[in-house]
Amino acid sequence: MRYIEMPSQLPGNLQSWQEKSDRLVAEMREAIKEENVLQQIAVNAIDKKYFPEPWKDTVTKKNWPSDEADRQLKAQEIWNSLTPEQKHTISLSVRSSILKKNEDHWKNDTLRDYLRSLSLGKCWYTEVKFAADYLQVEHFRPKASVKNENKEVCHDGYWWLAFSYSNYRLAKPMPNIRKGVYFPLRRRAMAACDPRTPISYEIPMLLDPANEEDVAMLGFNSHGMPEPCKEPMTDFDGWDLKRINFSIEAYGLDDPVVCKQRKALWLQITAMFGEYVIHNKKYKDEQCLESKGKAKQILSELKKFLAPEQEYTALIRDCFDAHPVGRKLWRNYRPVQMAA
Repeated sequence: MRYIEMPSQLPGNLQSWQEKSDRLVAEMREAIKEENVLQQIAVNAIDKKYFPEPWKDTVTKKNWPSDEADRQLKAQEIWNSLTPEQKHTISLSVRSSILKKNEDHWKNDTLRDYLRSLSLGKCWYTEVKFAADYLQVEHFRPKASVKNENKEVCHDGYWWLAFSYSNYRLAKPMPNIRKGVYFPLRRRAMAACDPRTPISYEIPMLLDPANEEDVAMLGFNSHGMPEPCKEPMTDFDGWDLKRINFSIEAYGLDDPVVCKQRKALWLQITAMFGEYVIHNKKYKDEQCLESKGKAKQILSELKKFLAPEQEYTALIRDCFDAHPVGRKLWRNYRPVQMAA
């Protein structure tokens, strides 16, 4: 995982996308008002599964009144009979229908191409390049339902962020599926339940690739395994370690296939460091021009690993930091900022 700097606004070619997002959020705000929910009940637009047992048969299309006035009266009768919790469930179903109907909005090709450009074509979580597999726009704060670390539903979802690009993270299928609707917080009482509460009050358990301090907490070892950073900016406490370990599991960063690829890359780079040392020493000891040329060639190849478009730049950083040759190259040749 490497840091992705989210832009303060989208480029001009996505202006119409942003305008539609604003309209959809406004529509969702209005959707759960009582008169709108009643109208959805009246036109038989709500799945019967959301109604309590006495009304399930009534709201099937074959039993629903054909006259518009009768439908309005029946909708009001049903609504008046519901408990506050049942009303809440049905209201959420109206909002969910808007999400379902407009899920293509966050799958927009222009938007996905833009998000992909921010990471130079790599998954924001695993740093693996997107190839033929389907790249997915993941909602960092889940849009419709939220589970805590114990797999318990604890929140109705951040519906007002469903169409906000700042809540999107571009992922390969594995981390998106593994994360799912998990979004544990340090203090659940501080959760933002509507747009009036700033999400900045929340302290998420999941590390966020769009948060530079979060990304700096994660490191990699010679086996390709993710682990807490060996030299953190400040000492880790129990909460920090809990966040790191939970995120590794939730995103699948310890997936055996990915770890095997990281390990192979570490071994390849480390072997090149060793070859450079051998050829450079032979040149110094024997003035062997052939060895000088080979050492120079190896350096040139090693510098390529510092390009931001490389996969696994976080592992490369730690690999270079573990060897004297790598540390020197890192200081002298790495780009000012390595993207994910």
